[in-house]
Amino acid sequence: MSVTFKPFNAAELLDSDQVRLSHLSAVLEDGDMAELKDTLAVIVESIGLI
Repeated sequence: MSVTFKPFNAAELLDSDQVRLSHLSAVLEDGDMAELKDTLAVIVESIGLI
């Protein structure tokens, strides 16, 4: 029996505005600009804009 994994996609977990805002707030607390840039891209993807 073989197991197949699909690639992890964080955008699939951000399924509401409240979840997106919570994630963004957590990243802003860290102050890491590279992580902020990646997070904004994931949020945009979760909304379906790309």
